[in-house]
Amino acid sequence: MPPFYRPILLIFLTLQNKPFILHVNQLSYNETEILVKKFEQITGEYPSDPAEQLFSVLESMYGSYYSISARTFRASRGCKTSGVALICQAMVMGNLTTLSSGSGTVHSRNPQTGSSSISGTFYSRSEGVADDDVVHGTRAIDIGKELNDRMPDIYMQLESCARLLERDFKDGVSLDFTIESGTIYYLNVYQCSRSPEAAIKIAVDMTGDPTLISSVLSGGDCLKPPVISRKEAVLRAPVDAMPDGLDPMWVRSEYATKLLEWSDTYRSMTVMTNCSSAGDAQASSLLKADGIGKLDMEDLIIATRNKGVMHSFSTSVTPEQRTAALHLLAGNLQEQVSEILYVAPGVSVLPAQKRTASQQENEPISNIMTQQERQHQQEKLVVVNALLYDSTTAHAFVLLPEFLECQVSAICRAVLEAQDSIGLLFEINFSLPVLISDHELDYMVPHMQHCIKDACDEYEKQCQKKLVEAEEEESKSMLSYGTGRRMVLQSNFDKGIKCNFGVCISTPRACIRAASLVSSGVVQFVVFDVEALTAATFGVKREESATFMDQYIKKHILSVNPFINLDQHGVGALIARAIEDIHRARPGVNDTTASGEKAGHVKCVAFGPQVENAASVRYLFSIGMDVISVDTKAIPMAKCAAAQASIEAQMRESGKLAGWWGDAWKALDNAMFDEGNMLIA
Repeated sequence: MPPFYRPILLIFLTLQNKPFILHVNQLSYNETEILVKKFEQITGEYPSDPAEQLFSVLESMYGSYYSISARTFRASRGCKTSGVALICQAMVMGNLTTLSSGSGTVHSRNPQTGSSSISGTFYSRSEGVADDDVVHGTRAIDIGKELNDRMPDIYMQLESCARLLERDFKDGVSLDFTIESGTIYYLNVYQCSRSPEAAIKIAVDMTGDPTLISSVLSGGDCLKPPVISRKEAVLRAPVDAMPDGLDPMWVRSEYATKLLEWSDTYRSMTVMTNCSSAGDAQASSLLKADGIGKLDMEDLIIATRNKGVMHSFSTSVTPEQRTAALHLLAGNLQEQVSEILYVAPGVSVLPAQKRTASQQENEPISNIMTQQERQHQQEKLVVVNALLYDSTTAHAFVLLPEFLECQVSAICRAVLEAQDSIGLLFEINFSLPVLISDHELDYMVPHMQHCIKDACDEYEKQCQKKLVEAEEEESKSMLSYGTGRRMVLQSNFDKGIKCNFGVCISTPRACIRAASLVSSGVVQFVVFDVEALTAATFGVKREESATFMDQYIKKHILSVNPFINLDQHGVGALIARAIEDIHRARPGVNDTTASGEKAGHVKCVAFGPQVENAASVRYLFSIGMDVISVDTKAIPMAKCAAAQASIEAQMRESGKLAGWWGDAWKALDNAMFDEGNMLIA
């Protein structure tokens, strides 16, 4: 039992007529007078002078704050001894019997939707926010629905104060208040709690964006004039709650779209998407990912449509049987990749559905897209990173090069077909698994180059045939689309195919030898498979770790689950060392390519479940990662987190803090808690 309860217990025990007193209100006037006298006999007479009371409390506070135990505790936690402050407040009685008394909390914004209509709960005849009636929800009145009808004057005062504080604090706020006989007393103001959707809407509204102010959807919620910048709105994005906390349909709303557009202007890190089906590609295209960062050929190969082919391949005995199975597999893969490319992120102008060859020849090009749209498409470069499937390790490609050639051939033919139909250039980055030695590249790259050349030669023959047919058609007919079709075919013929080669690092040894992997100049990018690196570093797979990982975290052996969050001290340190070695081996040159990249710069890409949280994105940005590839649902989070990392890096360089919770509260701390200061309010 706490010591300060003992005197009160002794006093209550002396009141023999009231042996089970639970509250002071149960005492009569005479009993209360007896209680006060008994209390003074035990504790001493309490001073009646207010000034003497204040200084007595201050003396007690200082004695406690500067005690040996308190100073030792602060020193052990690294806390600064800043001083103490005493705040004096009037006692307000919200538990009077009148209906115009009570207490509650009002929010300047709806916590669920972020709309500007005030909301909250009012409890009649309650003492304050800590009262049992508030906790248990008795006598509750919804401020947004009922209070305006019952007490319109009180409602107008609450709304006016909430609006004033919202503009002053530049954010949605919550107000604790008490009403005594019709008079409002405000107790506390703080940042209001909110859902991820509401947080985004509030942040965008605070910018006063003109397009939203004029929009019917905004409902007049935008502040005019604005109180924060777009940069600060991006910093307020709730990145930790975005991957799973946002409604997929709401992500495409006006406010989320606006915030993602602003994020794109501030971030320097490329955000791409993992893709294994046309559905994934279409969803990520709607969220405007920067490209396909991981076209996982493994998922395509093990798809249902390929089960029979793969069974024939695995059970083949003769080379002829194996070749026939791989030929069928290549056809299926080409069809699967084509379905993805037609809805890939960056393909913004497309016919309603993929057109057949006869439709392409007979349909005027003006019916598909305008010349301006086609010119805009041809200036774009759609990037697709293909992670080749090697069955188990790179040994399969070395011992069975036909399996490698099957995948490369299917991808190249699908890309050339898509370029012919869509009218824009794809950049295909082939990622090769290198697990033992960089000499594996010397064996695999020539096979890939041979496949690419064969695919381009076949495509060239097809283009030449179509050119001849177009010229014959033009000579027979004076239709205007003949020349346009011939120009497009000639343009596609000149484009060819743009390919780069890279390596996928999935072992600690490959991280350590990263510099030797890129020293030859063949490798243009490096992909870090964070999931495989984590399994190799910890010596267990994700499925095996599930049996003990929760206990390791509960017993504080590990602070986070490395299969959910990036292990920055282990796996992250390996990746950081590899990136540093790569940049030292290939620092880049002043010459740039057509896409604006440094000719000698090696791009670093990371993918895996561990990448799909804000802390990991910030860490990868800090160690120089160029590209991250995430699942579709994590694209909004990754974009906002990457933008926040870029903004925070710029602000650290300039020594600025962000937001009213930074500058305002830092100034308040300095004013109140400087060494030796006392603030009596």
